[in-house]
Amino acid sequence: MITGDMPAQSDNAGFLRHNATRGCRLCNCTQDERRDPEFDISARSRHHFNIVYDREYANTELAGGALKAFLSERGMRQEQPPMMKLAPTLDLIHGLGLDAPHSEWRRLRRILQGLLFNIILTKKIGSTSYLKAFQSFQYPPSWPHIQSPLLYIWSWSLSKAGRATILAPLILRSCAKPT
Repeated sequence: MITGDMPAQSDNAGFLRHNATRGCRLCNCTQDERRDPEFDISARSRHHFNIVYDREYANTELAGGALKAFLSERGMRQEQPPMMKLAPTLDLIHGLGLDAPHSEWRRLRRILQGLLFNIILTKKIGSTSYLKAFQSFQYPPSWPHIQSPLLYIWSWSLSKAGRATILAPLILRSCAKPT
């Protein structure tokens, strides 16, 4: 599997980006259907060999405006996907991960910080002690200050959430007490 963010993965697989009419690499959902809770992703999912077949058909049977319209209707770019050249056996649908950097560094890591404060550490002593240690901990010289996880955790940028998660085990290891 090759990881990357959503726009890069769409480019790598030869699809239009997520703001296109059909901007999902996994299914044939249109922009109008994205908010439909009844949308059947299983019945309308995309499959690697269907995409390869559509692209081969378009490139051998169509030209000009018809080619562009056919591919655009399917949410595909006209250019051959770079991954078909770099890794010809890679599944274009499931072989390119879905935005691992953002989900890992921001969403999940902020949730982990929230769990640390709200569930793992005791309210009075644990959270207060961790917060003091977090605020006084020596960051690497090139890192900017990270705002309080207690007050600003949900407004952290992607990089701040990642840095805080890297620091958390160091802070806990060096400052935690058995009580």
